[in-house]
Amino acid sequence: MPFFIRYPKQLSAPRDENTLTANVDFMPTLLDLCGIDVSEYASCAFHGRSLAPLLTDPDVEWPERAVVTDSQRLANPVKWRKSAVMTQRWRLVNGTELYDMDADRGQEHDIHADHPGVVDELRKAYDDWWETVSVQFEEEIPIHIGTDAEKTTCLTGHDWRHPENPWGDTPSNASISHLVYMQDQIRQGMGGIGYHEIQVTTTGTYRFDLRRWPGEDDRPIRDGIPETEKDFYEDGVQEKHHGHYVGGIPMPFTRAGIRIESVSGSCGPREPVTGETVHSSSSPVKDSDRFVRFTAELAEGPHHLTCWFEGDDELLRGAYYVYVSRV
Repeated sequence: MPFFIRYPKQLSAPRDENTLTANVDFMPTLLDLCGIDVSEYASCAFHGRSLAPLLTDPDVEWPERAVVTDSQRLANPVKWRKSAVMTQRWRLVNGTELYDMDADRGQEHDIHADHPGVVDELRKAYDDWWETVSVQFEEEIPIHIGTDAEKTTCLTGHDWRHPENPWGDTPSNASISHLVYMQDQIRQGMGGIGYHEIQVTTTGTYRFDLRRWPGEDDRPIRDGIPETEKDFYEDGVQEKHHGHYVGGIPMPFTRAGIRIESVSGSCGPREPVTGETVHSSSSPVKDSDRFVRFTAELAEGPHHLTCWFEGDDELLRGAYYVYVSRV
């Protein structure tokens, strides 16, 4: 990815720098350019390194290193899934494919069989990286609510946890069928149901507005969107993708519900430990309703929040948007 930096007080004439760098270098670089010493924190706070020496001196000696990218898109990460270990010359993809970037920029020729030592070295670099980032895999990652009484927090179906929190042991595992992570999925009424991990920061009364459509649209829950209704810049979206942005089916929801459970103990995605149900209620959905509102008294601490819409014939979907505020 291209990255441009302009800092006339410190950086000289424009030039291209082709040394391998990464997003994790951004913060230590800015702090270094601002004259802030981060050396005593570097081992625990930064995975990257400051690029200031590289930016200010094109002839500086730059030690070789391995940089890891890893795209999981899973609540529970799987080792080697959609990963790459990169050095200036080599790319190890998904732990098995090896490419020489000096000779094969398009990564068309897998030469892992010709360089087993390089493969082993890069796999070791990934193992070291995995050991560092996996420390918190067992822990929940709650979204904080109630920090500011003036602030409304929007929770979406992209952040649902699956009630069974499935784990996989192969890179091909992708247990995300319950999620909705694109607008066209919401338009087509797709997805399942899940819960949000939330952290109540202040004991008090909380308001939950359950919506099918985002608040900016403020459309009735049961309504669809006519296919003739276009609200996007067509010239910025390929024609084959216009369907993601046009139309939406109506959903005949008849009731909305909410359940909030306290969380006790050391709770992680593998074995969620929930305490008692502290609030549970439901309410009918009328044709004109743009949202269904619930209120609940919540104590400070971690909770699981499940919100849904239901209808006849076992129709059940999680509330795609939940707006939470402390009253």
